[in-house]
Amino acid sequence: MRNPLDMTGRTILVTGASSGIGQACAVLCAELGAKVVLAARDPDRLEKTRALLAGEGHAIEPIDLSISAAVTKWTSGVIERHGALSGLVHCAAIQRTIPLRVTSLKMMDEHWNTNVASALMMLKALQLPRAAAPGCSVVLMSSSAAVVAAPGNSLYSATKGAISALTRSVAIEFLPLKIRVNCIEAALVDTPMVARERENLTPEMFELQLSRHPMGMGTPEDIANAAAFLLAGTARWITGSALTVDGGYTAL
Repeated sequence: MRNPLDMTGRTILVTGASSGIGQACAVLCAELGAKVVLAARDPDRLEKTRALLAGEGHAIEPIDLSISAAVTKWTSGVIERHGALSGLVHCAAIQRTIPLRVTSLKMMDEHWNTNVASALMMLKALQLPRAAAPGCSVVLMSSSAAVVAAPGNSLYSATKGAISALTRSVAIEFLPLKIRVNCIEAALVDTPMVARERENLTPEMFELQLSRHPMGMGTPEDIANAAAFLLAGTARWITGSALTVDGGYTAL
């Protein structure tokens, strides 16, 4: 039986691959036959992810995506070393729950560079000749925070709103290149990033947040499944879309 999600022979770059959603995306892509290039800051943690991957030929490419000026050159280097990309899953992100009144310009820059500018710089590199393989698909990680308000989340929400808007604009710009661009708007997912943010909340505050998710907290695998759908031929007629994967959060 044909597997519509088969990725045999494809090279997929996954950022934020050392943990959480990025790691789950990398594991699933490898299970589906892809060669996976793992990106994040810590090479030791990337090696631990590589040890989880099925198949052979996977690679690690450490990068600090908050240094946005280096990202385009780094992406071009990844393509030179591993060949044209069939897919890019950009999961790397940071989040701080903090009131706007105490938000500093440094925090703003840090969120913008990691969450948005890094995506722009990688997309810029993907436009270069022979950078994208036929049927290339980009999956960016937005968030339900782009459309639903929460106290102390303005900075993160602004960057994720930018990702959703960027998805639509770049998808049209990339049509002549036959590169599809979509994003996933996820809600509360059980990741290390959420665990760190949970430490900034009282138990009552977190339970209130959780109660707004009628299907409970999601798992990284829930998001990885959606990313695989968007990467594969199953989504060949989908571009410029924000796929809601939130357990009913925004519907409620």
